Amino acid sequence: MAISVSVVCESALMRHALEWFLRERITTANACELIVTDRNLQGEKPQLVIGDHIAKPFSRSQLNAVLERFDKLQEIKTAAQGLLEESPTLEEEFERLAKRFSNELLALLKKR
Repeated sequence: MAISVSVVCESALMRHALEWFLRERITTANACELIVTDRNLQGEKPQLVIGDHIAKPFSRSQLNAVLERFDKLQEIKTAAQGLLEESPTLEEEFERLAKRFSNELLALLKKR
């Protein structure tokens, strides 16, 4: 699935070109996953800055390749976050091992 983008540019020519290149991905700034811009903006959303993240001049295929790499990176980040949330903390792991050791020690003592 293609990521949704919002275009925010000072340059009207750049904005129109990006909107034409990205017409099937365009959405509002509030609903987008990425802002494509010609300057650094303040905000929480990830940004693809023309001139920093992709050299000018660029083609539609180059822009789409950068967006696909961004999409893959987001998938990897999401998967990594899920793994981190699922992995036990050091304290949880210690408690698990201590309980296991206690149970094995008690079982050994009961055998004698």
